[in-house]
Amino acid sequence: LTGDDQWNMSPVASPDGSKVAYASSSNRPGSPDQSDISIRVVSTDGRNKVQLEKANYSLGRLVWSPDGTEIAYEAGGIEHDGEIFVSASGTGRPINVTNDKESNDFNPVWASDDGKIIFESVKFDAGKRRFTESSFKEVDVRSGDVKKLFDFDYNTSGSHAWSPDLDMVAYLHKDNYLQPPSLYVMDAQGGGQTMLVKEVRFRGAPV
Repeated sequence: LTGDDQWNMSPVASPDGSKVAYASSSNRPGSPDQSDISIRVVSTDGRNKVQLEKANYSLGRLVWSPDGTEIAYEAGGIEHDGEIFVSASGTGRPINVTNDKESNDFNPVWASDDGKIIFESVKFDAGKRRFTESSFKEVDVRSGDVKKLFDFDYNTSGSHAWSPDLDMVAYLHKDNYLQPPSLYVMDAQGGGQTMLVKEVRFRGAPV
């Protein structure tokens, strides 16, 4: 589909399967210089390739909107830590929908067909060694309004994954840094925490 000499990675198919969004860079993944990494969209027949945006040093997960017209993603760089951006899949004009220089925002999930995105937001202490605030928030892409859903402790919990109906959240939690994490689920309001698997010994995140 790509047919170029770029390092192409993280492909995600559109809801109708007609397009693929992916990250592209001339530098090897993991290279210190990721200043040219960009988001691209190509039709599944290999035609109609579009470059949406240069992510300016870091790029998180790509997520298609339910109707396939927009792509949400986390990008960070010199001007800001992680922010959530949205680009139209055809024009590539990016919009910073979180625009909060005091927080690191990441892991976007489209919450509905009416243009709302759930994301994780954290703040660090002065030395950037521990998280001082961590919460799930929701942003209305059209108005830019942001509201907090609930807080959680990112120092001990992480790798969150929402269920398709957005009723539950799976996540890894550990009581201290010396033990392996356990797999938990909680409801969409942050309550009802339930352990599913104790001391999960694998690398990765729940899906």
